[in-house]
Amino acid sequence: MSPDSNFPTERLVDIKNINEKTGDGQAQAIISSLDRNKLDKDGIAFQSYDCTSSMSGIFRGCQAMMQNHIDRDIPYIPCTAHRINTTVEHSCEASKTVCTLFDLMQQLFVFFTSSTKRFDVYREKIKQSDEELLMLRNLSVTRWVAGEESIREVMSSYEVILEVLDVLSEPKYDTSTRSKAESFNFLVTLMFMKNVMGKTKCLTKVVQDIEINVIDAIESLDATITTLEHIRNDSDGLNSQILAAKTVAEQDGIDPDYEFTKHDRVRKMPRRVDDRPETTVSLDLVDHNRKEFIAVLDAQINALRANKEAVTNVLQPALTLLKPPYHDPVDIGQLKQFCNMFPVSIRPDQDTLEAEMTTFRCHLQENYREIVTIRNTLEYLKSHGKTLFPLTRQCFKLLLTVPVTSASSERSFSKLKQVKTVIRSVTNQERLTELLTVACERDLTDTIDFNKLADRWSKLTKRGRLIKI
Repeated sequence: MSPDSNFPTERLVDIKNINEKTGDGQAQAIISSLDRNKLDKDGIAFQSYDCTSSMSGIFRGCQAMMQNHIDRDIPYIPCTAHRINTTVEHSCEASKTVCTLFDLMQQLFVFFTSSTKRFDVYREKIKQSDEELLMLRNLSVTRWVAGEESIREVMSSYEVILEVLDVLSEPKYDTSTRSKAESFNFLVTLMFMKNVMGKTKCLTKVVQDIEINVIDAIESLDATITTLEHIRNDSDGLNSQILAAKTVAEQDGIDPDYEFTKHDRVRKMPRRVDDRPETTVSLDLVDHNRKEFIAVLDAQINALRANKEAVTNVLQPALTLLKPPYHDPVDIGQLKQFCNMFPVSIRPDQDTLEAEMTTFRCHLQENYREIVTIRNTLEYLKSHGKTLFPLTRQCFKLLLTVPVTSASSERSFSKLKQVKTVIRSVTNQERLTELLTVACERDLTDTIDFNKLADRWSKLTKRGRLIKI
């Protein structure tokens, strides 16, 4: 917790080269880093790692081994950002058409950038356009949600792409990529995924924020699920989107109906189930594409619900007790489970906490009915709760230290290429860790008085010890 606010502050503690990649090896490395930095490992309240089996495994993963070494239960929260990233990726696999979209986008990027002549033609067309168009971008392998940016760029310059493909119409060029890009399936899926992935990208940005707390993360998941459900249940909206894509395709010289009848056939029931011709299933162009889009939406909605449950199931006692409004009395069973989440060294007395939280709820209901969010409650506790409701304030601080994601800590490794340059190629591990920590924690290093630092440095001997004055 930052001493100046009621919100958690993440800090980079250590960077280690780990040879033992098992869950036990990872756990021992974490404990040794805590001991090296003189941090109390008994004060660990929660754990959060990515979703690999070596980290999140319930039997031999790092989270299980940490509990064995410290000899108490430490709640584990899977990294929400990693789960959302894989959610988007796997949900797209529900539709072969959507999978083909990303393959073709990558082919387009390779088609233009693998030849300077082709790329120059494309770049000149972009410059000549009256609109502000975006250049094509390579798809990210690790950050699947970054595909939204690639989709937006292809969508904004789609007309220019078709013009360039017409210019590059010689047989020596890749005619396969050109024909796929000039298809209705590519266009309609592009328009659909631009809308859907825009929603998931907003969610990913929220959960990767450094100041994110678990309440905001859950509310963002709920809002995204509601938005996707609205898109999924709005059949008229999906139909309108497909018809709009059909209109755009026809203006570009594409015949959607011919393309559909060429590649799609009438679906018939198997004879062992039903051989009656009147029950033959026949989907037109709109119904077929809507079915594909609904499959993707259903997969995303179910996966996001599972992500939310993975967090709420662990924190249900805390969420039940601390999330406003406070109309109901304190649940004794939930309070007992919540107290067990505290490290033993700071665990409050259950009866005392119950009495204080009951008084706190009554006080807010009588005097502060405008408090409707967790942040409103925190602002009140920041002003009045330190002396009036110290245990309740401590409960809220514990809830806000719940790690929602490990993305921001992993992002620190992006600084590594800026720190370990060619002239530091033989830097030892200790110095590299210290330099990287200084680079990542700029908000602390910027407050250093360099005059005092220079004065202290001037008193050092060549051996690095202070001169005795």
